[in-house]
This record gives sequence, C-alpha cells and structure tokens, in this order.
Amino acid sequence: MRTPDGNYEKWTLYQTTRTSRQSEIVSSDPGRIIAGGNISISADLVANEDSHIIAGGLLDMQGSRIKNGQTQGQKITNETGTATSYRRDRKKGRDVTGKSSIAYAPAQKIETISLNVAREEQFATPQGSGTSLSSATTGGVNASTSAAGAASAQVQSKAIVSVLAGLAGVDNAAGRQAGAASGGSGPNGTARTAGAGQGGTVGNIASSAVDAVQQGNGPNSAYPGAITVGTATMGAMAQDLKHVGGTAAADSTDRIGQAGHGGFIRAVSGALAATVTGSDQQGQANLATAGSTSIGNASGTAAQATGLGGLPSQARLAGIAQVALTNASGRAQFVRTSSPPVTLPNVSLFRTMPSLSSSYLVETDPRFASFREWTGSDYLLNQVKVDPSVTQKRLGDGFYEQKLIREQVAQLTGLRFVGDYTSDEQQYRALMDAGVAHAKNYNLHPGVALTAEQMAALTSDIVWLVERDVTLPDGSVQKALVPQIYLRLRDGDLDGSGALLAGKDININLSGDLSNSGTIAGRSVVKLTADNVENMGGRLNGDAVAVAARNDLNNIGGTISANSELIATAGRDIHIASTTQSASSSAGGNSFSRTDIDRVAGLYVSGDGSSGGGTLLVSAGRDVSLLAGVIGNAGKDGQSIVNAGRDINLGTLTTASSNNLSWDAKNYRKDSSSSEIGSQIQGSGSIVLQAGNDVLARAADVQAGAGLAVTAGHDIVLSAGANQVTVDEGHEQTSRGFLNKKTITTRDMLDLGTSAGSTFGGATLAFAAGNDIKLSGAQVLSDGAASLLAKNAISIEAASETSKELHHRNVKESGFMSGGGFGFSYGTRTTTTDQKRDAVIQSGQARSSVGSTSGALSIIAGKDLKIGGSDIVAATDLNLAGTSVKITPGQDSDKGKFATKTTQDGFTVALGGSVVSAIQTLQTMSTAASTAKNSRVTAMAAATTAMAAKDAAKDMMKKGGPSISVSLTAGHSESVQTQTTASTTHSGSVLTGNNINITAKGGGKDSNITIQGSDLNAKNDIRLHADNNVNLLAAQDTESQHSKSSSLSASVGVQAIVSTKGTSFGFTASASGSKGHEDGDGTTQLNTHVNAGDKLVISSGGDTNIKGAVANAKQVIADIKGNLNLESLQDTAKFDSKNQSISASGTMGIGASVSGSYSQSNMHNDYASVQEQSGIQAGDGGFQIKVGGNTDLKGAVISATEAGKDNSSLTTATLTHSDIANHAISKGSSVGLSGGFR
Repeated sequence: MRTPDGNYEKWTLYQTTRTSRQSEIVSSDPGRIIAGGNISISADLVANEDSHIIAGGLLDMQGSRIKNGQTQGQKITNETGTATSYRRDRKKGRDVTGKSSIAYAPAQKIETISLNVAREEQFATPQGSGTSLSSATTGGVNASTSAAGAASAQVQSKAIVSVLAGLAGVDNAAGRQAGAASGGSGPNGTARTAGAGQGGTVGNIASSAVDAVQQGNGPNSAYPGAITVGTATMGAMAQDLKHVGGTAAADSTDRIGQAGHGGFIRAVSGALAATVTGSDQQGQANLATAGSTSIGNASGTAAQATGLGGLPSQARLAGIAQVALTNASGRAQFVRTSSPPVTLPNVSLFRTMPSLSSSYLVETDPRFASFREWTGSDYLLNQVKVDPSVTQKRLGDGFYEQKLIREQVAQLTGLRFVGDYTSDEQQYRALMDAGVAHAKNYNLHPGVALTAEQMAALTSDIVWLVERDVTLPDGSVQKALVPQIYLRLRDGDLDGSGALLAGKDININLSGDLSNSGTIAGRSVVKLTADNVENMGGRLNGDAVAVAARNDLNNIGGTISANSELIATAGRDIHIASTTQSASSSAGGNSFSRTDIDRVAGLYVSGDGSSGGGTLLVSAGRDVSLLAGVIGNAGKDGQSIVNAGRDINLGTLTTASSNNLSWDAKNYRKDSSSSEIGSQIQGSGSIVLQAGNDVLARAADVQAGAGLAVTAGHDIVLSAGANQVTVDEGHEQTSRGFLNKKTITTRDMLDLGTSAGSTFGGATLAFAAGNDIKLSGAQVLSDGAASLLAKNAISIEAASETSKELHHRNVKESGFMSGGGFGFSYGTRTTTTDQKRDAVIQSGQARSSVGSTSGALSIIAGKDLKIGGSDIVAATDLNLAGTSVKITPGQDSDKGKFATKTTQDGFTVALGGSVVSAIQTLQTMSTAASTAKNSRVTAMAAATTAMAAKDAAKDMMKKGGPSISVSLTAGHSESVQTQTTASTTHSGSVLTGNNINITAKGGGKDSNITIQGSDLNAKNDIRLHADNNVNLLAAQDTESQHSKSSSLSASVGVQAIVSTKGTSFGFTASASGSKGHEDGDGTTQLNTHVNAGDKLVISSGGDTNIKGAVANAKQVIADIKGNLNLESLQDTAKFDSKNQSISASGTMGIGASVSGSYSQSNMHNDYASVQEQSGIQAGDGGFQIKVGGNTDLKGAVISATEAGKDNSSLTTATLTHSDIANHAISKGSSVGLSGGFR
C-alpha cells in the first residue's frame, strides 16, 4: 500500500529460485522400416510405437486401424522461495519496520513434450540397400493429384458455397443435384440441412426495411441483391451461391508423381459435394481465384497473418545443431546438421580396414554391392584443392557414405530424401556438388566443420567432409573424413524423432479409426481417410494434405499443416482444441494452483508450397468448434474456408492461477486471476466462415488480409470473454509502548472483471445472418467496403466490466494515551473505517467498434437495429436501416459507501489553568522558531516568543493572578459517520462518415429513429428517415450523496483549582450529543449532437422530437408529417442539510455552576439551468422546414446564419412557444441557545 506522500506502509517481497526439469529417454531401440521406393502395408491393425516407417516414394497403408503413438513427457518448472510481508509503524520521530516470512512455492508450470526416442547412436538403423525401386502400382492412389479427392468420398457434409464473387468464387457445378446441400444423416444425401444454401434463406433480409430488395439470381441464392435506401446504394450483393459439384476420382493407377497438385483442393472438394448430393451425379468443381476487382490488398487494420508460416517448434535430438540463416526467407529460416558419435559397424555386410593401403576404414562386401563402384566422397575431394602431402582416410566407401547420408536425412527431416531426389546416388552427388560450390565461395577445407557463421550463409543444402575420431577394434583412435549434411529448413519442420510415418506421398485409407500422437509427413501429398481421425498432440504435414473422417475429426493439441493446400473434412464434427495443464502445490500451510495452455491445436498453410498458393478448407456435416485453437493460412493470395452444416463455434479455454498465503490466522493474502484465451483464424488472403445455423465467437480473433465473409443460417454472435482478478488480504499489527498497546487490523478485497472482446477484420468484410447479428464488446473493422446484414435484428453494444472493492480498518488503542495538552488518558479507544465500492463499466475497452477505414459501411436489419455505447465509422458512406433504429450511450454506474465509528472509554487526567495556557503558548512559539529555516523568520519568531511571554503574564494578572487546575474524569464517547454515493455516467455512441443515412421503415408505428446522448458527425450529408417518429434526445447523468452523523459523550469526575485567591474543590459532570444529515442529488444532461458539414435531411411520418439535442448543418431540410417539438433540458442539483447539537455541564462543591446549550442549523439549495440550448442551427444554406402539425419550442431555437436567413422558411399548421426559467435558490437558518448559573 502506497501512501500519498510516497511512503509504503505495507508490502510483500517475493524471493524465488526457478528450476526446470523434463523427461528424457535414457535408452531406446526403435524399429524402422525404410525403403527408397514405395512401401505398401495392409493390415487390420498397424501399431507404430515410437518407431519409423519411411518410404522414398509412396507410403500406402490400407486396413482397419492405425495407431501411430509417440511417448509423451513433461517439462516442469518450479519456483520456491519466501514471501516476506513488511509493515511500517509510524511513531513520533521514528519509524519501526516489522516483517514476517513464510514459504512460497507457487504451483508448477507443466508442459507436455514429445520425447525423442530415436536412438542417437550411429548405425542403429536397419541396413537398407539404398536401391531405388521402380514405380509401383498401388490401388487407390493415382497419378494425378486429383486422386486425393477420394479422401472425402464418403463424407456426409454440406456443400461449400461462395459468399462474394471476389471472396471465394466457387464455379457452378455441372452436377444437376449440386445445388442441394444435404445433412449428415443419410448416405444418399436426402436429409436437407435447414437453412443451408437454400434459396431465399437470407434473401429477403431487409425487404421491409429498404425501398427495394432484389433476390439473388437463381434458386440457390441466399443473399440480397442491390439494396437501396433512398438514393444510397448499399452494394451489389446479388451473387449466385453456387455449390461445389460432384466428381469421381480419376481411374489412373500410376503412383503420384511430380506433376504438382494445383488441382488437389478442387478434386477433393468435388468428391465431397458428390457424396452430399448423391454419387450418381458427376461434375467439375473449381475454386475460382479471388477477383482482383472485389478484393484489394491488405492494408490498414487488416491482418497480414504474420507469423503463420512457422509451426510450433519441436524438441531437438541431442547432437543436432541449428543455426539461424542470415538470408532467412519463408522457405528456410535456419540450417540444421547432425554430428552423432562415430563407431564402426559390427555386421557382416561391412568389412573394417580391409587393407592398410585402403583409402577408407569401412568397405561394403563386394558381393552385396555387385562389385560396382558407388559414388563416394572422392568425387568431392577431386574438385577441391587438397594438399597432396596430407593423406586423409575416409570413413567408408561410396555405398557406406550414402547410407550415412540417408540416415542423417531421416534424422534431421523425418523423410527418405531431401528435395525431389529419388535415389541415394542422385541425392549424394547433387549435395556434394553444392558443397563444392560453397567451399569455393568461402575457401573451405575438407575435414573442417562449418562454423556457425558459415552455416548461416548457406544458400542450399550441402554435404561436406568433417574429420572425426574413430575408435578401432584394438582401442586405438584414428582420424577419418565423415560426410555430414547441412540442411536449410523452416522453423517447425519435422525431424526424425518419435513415432514417424513418412514418405514422398502418403495414402492411408482405413475402415476404422486413425489415432496419431506422433508424426505423419509427406513431402508432396498426404491423404488420410478413416471413420474417426484422432490427432492427439501429433503432427500431420505435407505439401498438400487431405484429412477426411466419415464421423469426427479431433485435433486435440495437435498440428495439421501443409505448404500449399489443406483440406479437413468430417461427416459429423471437427474439433480443434488446445490443451491445458493444471497443477497445485502447498508449502508450510500455503496453497497454490495454476492452469496454463499446454499444447496449441492448429491447422496451418504456409503458402509456399509447389502451387505457390495457399488454400485451406475445413468442412463438417455438423459442427466446427475451436477451443483456443488456431487456423492460419499465410498464402499471399490464399483462400481459407470454414464450413459447418450446423454451428461454427470459436470458443475459449481459461487459464488461471491462485495463491493462498497465510503468515498466521490474522495475516494472509489470497489472490487469484483467470483469463479466457480465444481462438484465432488468420489468413493473408480471403477467409469465409459459413454455418447452416450459428456462428458463435467468444474472445476470438479473425483477420483476413483480403476479404472476410461470415454467413449463418441463423445467428452471428460475437461476444467478449471475461478476465477476472480477485484479491483478499488481511493483516493485524500490534505495537507496544510504555504502558500502552495499539492494534491495527485491516482487510482489503478487490474483485475486478475486464472484457476481452472478439476482433474481426479484413480488407473487405461481409456479415450475413438468417436471423440475428449480436456484437458485444467486439471490434469489426475493414479497410474497404463492409456490410452487416440480418434478416431479423442487429444489436451492437458495449460489454460490461465490473469492479468491486471493500476496505476495512480497525485501530484499537489501550493503556495510557495522550489526552491533549498537559494531560493523559487511560482506557480504550477504537476507530473503525469501512469503505465499499461497486461499479459496472461500459466505457473504454468495453465499447464495440464497427468500421471501414477507406470504404462504405452498411448495417441493415430486417427488424430492429440497436447500437449502444459503440463507435460506428465509415470513410465514405455510413448506411443504417431497420424497422426501428435506436442509438444509445453506454452506461457506467458506481455505488459507494463510507462509514467510520469511534468509541472511547476511560479516565482522563488533565492539567489546566492560566499558567498552563501561558506555557503552551510559549512552547508553540518556541517550536516555530526552532523549525524555521530562514534566519529572519527565526529572529522574528524569537521576538514574538518574548512578546507572547509578556502578554501571558499580563493576562494572568487581569484574571486574578496565576492559577492551576487539575481534573480527573471518567467517561464514554462515540461518534458515527456514514456516507453513501451513487452515480451513473454515459458514454455516447459516436457515428462518423462522409455521408450518414439512417432509415427506419416497414414497422408502422414502431418504425422510429431514436438517438439518445450520442453524436452523429458527417463531412457531407446526414439523412434521417422514419415511417413514424424521429427522436433526438439527451441522456441523463445522475449523482447522489447522502450522509448521516451522530455523536454522544458523557463524563463525571473531580476538579481542584489553586490560585492566588485560594483553593477550590468540587465534583464535575458533562454530557453532549449531536446528529445531522446531508442529502444531495444532481442531474446533468448529455445532449445528442447531429452535425452535418453540408445537408441535414429529416423525414418523419410522425413527430420529430428534439429534446436535449442540437441539429447543426449548413442547410437543414425537414419534412415532418406530425408535430415538431423542440425543448431544452436543464441540469439540476438539490442539496439539503440539517444538524442539531445539545450539551450540559455542571460543577458542585465549594460553590456550584450549571451550564447548557442547544443549536440547530438547516440549509437548502436548489439549482436548475440550461447549459446547452436545444434546437436546429442552420448555416448559410438556411433551413426549409415543413410541419404538418404543431411546432412547439420550449426554451429552444431554430436559427440560421445571417447569410442563410433569406433561404430559411418554416411552414407549420400551428406554432407554440414557451420559456424555461433557470434558477439558483439557497436558504439557510440556524438557532442557538445557551445558559447557566453559578
């Protein structure tokens, strides 16, 4: 706690030591199946536990189930130490600091890690031949990449539709049934998903709210046509929603080759639609390139999807070095190399030291090598300058060296080959050529490993010879040149650790489930089909990836990534959920807990694959849900589509922590915090979110570099997540002095809730809902044109944040205490203070924002449109329409209570009289003199002290000489004060645009425009049209304060007086009491302002009411069928107080005296005044107002500038006016009575 003067009265110091530990594999012996060509496996169950299956060509796996399991471990971070509570006790002339320490050990942070179980010893891999197999024929996998389309042949899912031609234009399908999107219930596609792509679902979205709404062209249209409000065009939205048609898989049986996979997504999506609409209907499906006329480049607030290219990094095997590239790009950010320990083989395939004259230590059995020569490192040595006087022996012959390179490639990348090589011979020769070129550029010498700087400068993958120590069978050590590969890779690229299924291409087709916690990776195409796909913390990776689940696809803490294209489909649900880890601990009676995000689940397209694009499709027959998940597409012109037959739910996970510290029963601190972590969808290109029912987003972040489209058959709901902080801290501090004790007890509580809103952004933006659009604490921003369209209601409101505080302080003193002056008291005194505050906040970061930084913004509701406490901004035209339009402010409310109570009981001994008074005066002046820093002030103070002494002596003589009194009294006193406060303040909505058009139409008497406590600002024109009333109103800020006070005291005792006249003695008694109250209330008007730079046009079928508002424009045109009512509103304040007191005292002894008094005071204040006059204020264009009924002005004005007077006219059936009287009234009275006798 920090006091206003900068001193810290109470604080806590945390001192900790942080340590980390993690699981490691001590030893392992994984199995490996490796082939330079194809591998085909057919089995009921394939269980690959921490082992490798690697194919240089196609890896084809057929059967029922696959379990690719990798052992998981944990990284645990601990903190241990002490928490020391400090307190400062202020005393006269000195401060005493106390402290108390306890054990502090917050909960562990636990992270799940994949353990690297691949053995790091060289030659542990089974010995493959390295021979390239000829192209194999494998059923079900075809030469063209359209074969991957079969991956989703059985998926029951709604067809994909386009939103705008420029966003994700899907060409019309040839299949005649492609227009109907079926549900997921029947294999024949006969169950239609309600509202999914049916004609007219959203088509008549605002038919009652606008002048003309044209249906889209064709039976499958679900978007409005050109929407016109008056003369303001809302944008051409009449684009056909063409479904993806069906297409059968190609029949070619050649293995997938190097033809590329530009048609990969088209083929798969075509097969998807074929299943949905009936496999008997075939057609061609194409995802059209985003139209340049509709979608611009990302700029301004639109996201650039930065950082999406990098995938979550993996733990590296020991012996693997990694250096960042100096010329890093999207395709490579670092160089990775491996240098495991070198040992000689002990298998019969190889011979060790065949002869002393041999140029290498290991030779392959000539019978196995067919007595042929294999390209070896002498190919490299012959091309670089080598000192002929230096003889360097190589580790092995060409066959053995190629085997070493093959193993290093698998270890570093998890793949059989790098690049597009198809044989070990081809790969080794090309990598050595690159090594020679790099050596010539950087003057490298064989035998010397590359430095970190030389690695960072690599521009291609290379092989280089490095001198290593080799232990011979007799124990001696000899040096030999060993080929070592250096590979340029991206962050997050695969390595060869853990469970691995890898190939150039992968085709897995299962009748049962696929479970993966390891890695499935292909350099080109990866196609997985199963009943259920469970990616539990694993990785699926390829250049083009298709994952199809006939039932559910669950990506839980896992990564599915592709370079160019990624399709994830499910007949039922797709779940993309990050995982959390929770832990708790205790130390010395203190408890701690925490929950953290563990593994982030994500789907990623890096956008740098062979096709150079970046297409990402997520499609489910029922729901697509993300829990703190990520979908990222970094392809510059990429398309990202998330499609659900029912709901798209972008949900959150909650992280939390709590610490319960207890020094003892009365000194403790309990604090906790929680935060909702939302999901993210980011794309450098366009993004489409499409749901048959609802799109629900909580604390979500969706950013498109190009167009963003969100469509729902029912509702679009963007809500804010909640962050919470609570603190409960209590302390008791006791200090002791000479015969006294003081105890201070405090308790402070805080409960703070803040919002974490959803954020949606794009270069262009379109929302369309079949029912409602609801935004709460959301940010929806576009660089270009933006539109929000709903068949029913649209609400854009601020979120609500909360703040609650409670502070309690009790000070109890006992024993001897200062009694004031020359005296002391003995007894007890207790002072208690309580303070409470409760606030709800809708201002600041709780506000919603919808805007376009360089284009038009249209918000069109078929029913009510409500905007509350929000900012709506358009660079050009801002168009709002609904059956009714209501624009209101956000509201902050604050309630507080303060109470203090003091009680005292005990005895008081006091010394008084004229002598004591004189001494006190002298002490005061002396203190002033001694503390003065200026010499002149010191001298003046000394002179004043002398004069005060002289005056005190004269005063004593006037009063009959010096006197001294001594009194001893026993008594009780108490006082109570309470104060309650309450306030409401408003933060108005702000609408800004070049032109603002607001229309309320189609609801009859309910078609009103109401703007309250808010501002409209247009550079040019503002047009307000309502079938019924136009209401420009003020909001009222209020404040109230109410306080009460009361006190009473009573005492009895004895008193003795010694003076020049003698000595007197007697009994004394006194009593007093008081009470009072103060009450104040105030109201401040928050006026509405409508400001147009050129014209303000108001058209109402009923009344126009301007009450607490100012309409200002260069020219004001109004056509009012009903009445025009203008009224200024007053700020008001009232204050009333009443205080009463009574007292009585008496002395009896040698002589007697009695005295008493009574007083009462009252005060009343009443204030009312107009601070801003309501009215219509026209400029040089004047005003032209036609009123069908009465025009009434109450303290209001209709005016124009001097230049605009000649152009002004008011035509009304009748005219009435009245004044408003401001006033400030203050009244007060007081009564006092006193009396006594002796």
